Amino acid sequence: MSINMTLKAWCRQLGIVAYSEGDNGALHVNPRGDLITAQGSAYRAEGTRLGLRFGKLTDAVATIATAVPTTTAAHTLWNGEAAGGKSLVLESVTWLSITSAAAASGFGLVGCLNVLPLTAQPATADTLTKVTSMNGKVYGGRAKTSKTVTVVDDGWWPLPITTTFTLGTGTVSGSLIMHAPIDGGVIIPPGCVFGASALSVGTTATGNMFFVWREEQIFNQLS
Repeated sequence: MSINMTLKAWCRQLGIVAYSEGDNGALHVNPRGDLITAQGSAYRAEGTRLGLRFGKLTDAVATIATAVPTTTAAHTLWNGEAAGGKSLVLESVTWLSITSAAAASGFGLVGCLNVLPLTAQPATADTLTKVTSMNGKVYGGRAKTSKTVTVVDDGWWPLPITTTFTLGTGTVSGSLIMHAPIDGGVIIPPGCVFGASALSVGTTATGNMFFVWREEQIFNQLS
């Protein structure tokens, strides 16, 4: 059996229609018949408006890795939701150096998502900062960060760094920032831990990690 369907659309040239709540809106086309679609606001504004986006600054740690880690993560983001709860859709990972490092060289970021969930926040728990609100809404979720954590080596990978900085033989001052946009490429299921570490040739520099995530129920997430 075949079904014939006709879509009716209004031709729009100037102005934007303001529909009332619950109205049946109409598709819009231009005079050439092209269907008009547009992003309603800034890229992440809708998730922020709905109170889904949050961030967390970790406590500083004295040691960064000089090689790809195995069973120790400098910083972790733990999803404390119970099974079937909300997931943390990771948007970005940013490392901020707060001290200087001798003999400057390259820096990098690596991450690892553990497969098996935990029943409690891994030690050592961060206590210095709260979860950051992106829209004035008080955070009521269960995401927590920790520092210098023993983790399972489920496979580390380089995080994409977009910020560049000058390399040299002098020192690297505080406020060096490395930013890795994840844009939803990592989902932290309930109970799972995402670990991240900064890499360099020495352990002189110290810093904080800042995780940004979108917190939402994913109904068809694979188990």
